[in-house]
Amino acid sequence: MDLSKENVLKLVSDRSRAVMVQRIVAAKSLLVELGSIPELARLLEEIIADEERRRTSPGDTSGGPVSDGSGGWYVPNEDEGTIWSRVKEHLRKSIGEAVESVDEMSNKVVQNLANPAVQNAKAKGLVVGRVQSGKTGNFTAVAAKAVDSGYRFIIVLAGMYDNLREQTQERLDNDLFAHIDENKVVALTDVLGDIAPYRSTKPTMQALANSFHSNSHGGKVVTAVVKKNLRRLEHLLELLQGLDSSGSLEHMPVLIIDDESDQASPNTKADKETRSAINDLIVRIAGTVRRGTYLAYTATPFANIFSDPNDEATLYPSDFIIPLPKPVGYSGGEEFFGVSGEFIDHDGQETADFGLIRSVASAEAQVLVPKSPKARRESGSVYSPTMQPGLEESIRWFLLASAIRHYRGQHNQHSSMLIHTATWTDAHFTIRDLVLAFIGSIQEEAESNDYRKFEALYTRELAKISVSSTGPMLCPQFTELLPYLNKIIGLFDEASVVADNGESDFRIKYEENDPQVVIVVGGNTLSRGLTLEGLVVSFFLRASRMYDTLLQMGRWFGFRTGYLDLVRLWTTDELAKDFAFLAGVENELRARIVELAESGHTPASVGPEVRAHAGNLQITSKSKMFFTKNIKIALGGTRRQTTMFPKHNKDFLIQNQQAARKLVREAAPSSTSSFTDPGSSSQLFEDVSADAVISFLKEYRVYEKHELLQPSITVPWIEEHVTGNWNVVLRGSSRGRADFAFTAEALIPMGSRTIDKNDQEGYFDVRTLMSGADPLIDYIVKANALGESAEELNVNTAEAQMMIRKREGNRPLLILYPITRMSSEKTVLGEVVRRGMNAEADVIGMGLVLPSVGVSDAKYVGVVPVLGGTYDDDESDEYDYPERTSEDKESDYVPAPIN
Repeated sequence: MDLSKENVLKLVSDRSRAVMVQRIVAAKSLLVELGSIPELARLLEEIIADEERRRTSPGDTSGGPVSDGSGGWYVPNEDEGTIWSRVKEHLRKSIGEAVESVDEMSNKVVQNLANPAVQNAKAKGLVVGRVQSGKTGNFTAVAAKAVDSGYRFIIVLAGMYDNLREQTQERLDNDLFAHIDENKVVALTDVLGDIAPYRSTKPTMQALANSFHSNSHGGKVVTAVVKKNLRRLEHLLELLQGLDSSGSLEHMPVLIIDDESDQASPNTKADKETRSAINDLIVRIAGTVRRGTYLAYTATPFANIFSDPNDEATLYPSDFIIPLPKPVGYSGGEEFFGVSGEFIDHDGQETADFGLIRSVASAEAQVLVPKSPKARRESGSVYSPTMQPGLEESIRWFLLASAIRHYRGQHNQHSSMLIHTATWTDAHFTIRDLVLAFIGSIQEEAESNDYRKFEALYTRELAKISVSSTGPMLCPQFTELLPYLNKIIGLFDEASVVADNGESDFRIKYEENDPQVVIVVGGNTLSRGLTLEGLVVSFFLRASRMYDTLLQMGRWFGFRTGYLDLVRLWTTDELAKDFAFLAGVENELRARIVELAESGHTPASVGPEVRAHAGNLQITSKSKMFFTKNIKIALGGTRRQTTMFPKHNKDFLIQNQQAARKLVREAAPSSTSSFTDPGSSSQLFEDVSADAVISFLKEYRVYEKHELLQPSITVPWIEEHVTGNWNVVLRGSSRGRADFAFTAEALIPMGSRTIDKNDQEGYFDVRTLMSGADPLIDYIVKANALGESAEELNVNTAEAQMMIRKREGNRPLLILYPITRMSSEKTVLGEVVRRGMNAEADVIGMGLVLPSVGVSDAKYVGVVPVLGGTYDDDESDEYDYPERTSEDKESDYVPAPIN
């Protein structure tokens, strides 16, 4: 037996995959079997120690891989002369100290790549980012470190469209390839040209192959940024096959980075025997590689984790899934929309969003959103929208906001507005003409010194900025702003309003030394990967029924340093509610990935599940959900809360009061100890029997829309999995004006909740009960009662809270929230943002924090979305078949011969 560490490492990896366990377990089992060989025992103990150091430690909320631990080989190296050392200093100039976070997280990714020094080592993984969150920066760092470690062919699959590929190529040219010695880079693509046919590149590649044969480390680095287009992928496959037939590929470790990997890459044929064309080519490309890694990146991983985990030839991330942490300064769905009531609201506010959303009336949306071309043909109707109040207001605010940015000294930065009403390209040109005509009328107003509408809008928005949670920034008086506004208005011409789509002759391009103020009207090309620089205002009406499509269209997510207070989104209340639901889906999925990582399971053995929507949203297209019948919905390690209560059912509310009082009467004498928080008057009962809690759950009525909280689901699961005692907290409000009497000794100040400003048929929606650190409220009450510090408990991420609960014994928690039946509406500057509640009796809300249990014990249910309502949208599977829809107008790039 070859006792080099490399071979022992491979022995452990093979064992872990064979029995589907983490590598620490595999190494320990080998130690038992082969520990009599001293040198082997020493190496195995060293590997176990290395792996244990790599595991996510308590309190690390950045997330970790769901991984079989196939890494461990990578040792970070920032020595002068390494490619990463150069790239890091280059990135520091543009992103400052944020480069340290990029460094840390890219290490976690590289650790899980296949070791390029090990023959036939291969891996498939997934990195989950956020929309507009800097995924490109992460895979740039990963690629730099991979090259430093011995990878010699870097392939980036960069979207379906020319402009997306060009944008990615340009970024990698500047941020990565420029920092590799020029004489060592063999580029197969450039900004103007995609990969050429193999016959054109064969002479170069044959010469390159000779250098790899003569030097197993291969001094040259091959790069290719390739569009996900049939012709281009065929060229790439032929090139790899040519290298393979010559025997060169064995000496050339390959890293394939698949950007926006949930688009085009997954198989949409829903059949093991048949693959969609793009998927088939990427599978064959990955399969041709002799040693290396297929690394997928996306912000919407649903299609990736729903591919067949039992078919080794698929692109399923069988080895690892890594969630990237939310970067400092990033604003996403949770910040813009808050979190829907099905989920925990982390920041504890009734309105968790920044206050940057402006409502578009349904009547206005009906005018501006076109029917499909087919529907228009069949009805004989013509799409001829007229200017509407919300669209007019959004354009005026964009001009004002751009002027404010110039006043703040941001005149050298781009400033953009997005208008997205539908995917149909003919509608984009119609809207563009409408906007151009309106800009013309604004210019006429300016010529006649009529700024009344601008000043009225500025006054209203300025007042809202002053109370916004984004914090007030530098805003002048209107008279001071006027010269800047006139300058912005004067900049506009026909080229300032762009229709960016597959039919347009012009594509938006942002030049570094040519700051633009531009309004972009578009659809699909703007919802996948393309960054609108300096996006300040979005007018968004395009409905979608799919999680991934809807999330990807949120181009307003991202970094808005120096002008977040000016950012605005005009959309419908219905779409805002859908985005709030998806913010919760994202949080829950990331927490689940971290939990699986801690359990030691690989994605090949346990796939992370995604919550289905009870209404009209589906997770991704049906063709990508063929294998989801066995996706798990597990209650272990989750938090659930009631946020919806019936309007006209007093008996329902009274029954819950009686069930709560009965529980407290039983809990008080049976608990081992009780504590009262002197600040909020919340009471904690420790060690309440499971029987008492289960009895309560059977009697407590849950509104029908809370599907996973229904007693028929929760009680059997708890009876099977939760045998220990519970902590029960009666959650008091420090601002409560009236008490709810659970018992004569348990008088708890009632909280107050406002409800959704839009009327809900048959029920109240209080949006959230649990907030901030409530999932740790039992520990907080006890610490406060004992006069101890609760500072370390003030964490508000699900991952950190889960780790603390595990550390403290993994005890289940039941929280009862007494809520007064009456509340006042909430207004901001005279505008109603939340209505007052007027229930027929005081409400008892319920929160459950369920303990983590072994994943193997979880219940299995199908992910079957319940579809309802109608959409006139583009959600057909044609967008899963880019061979019919993706363009390719780029020229071929032929590399220069190698000496």
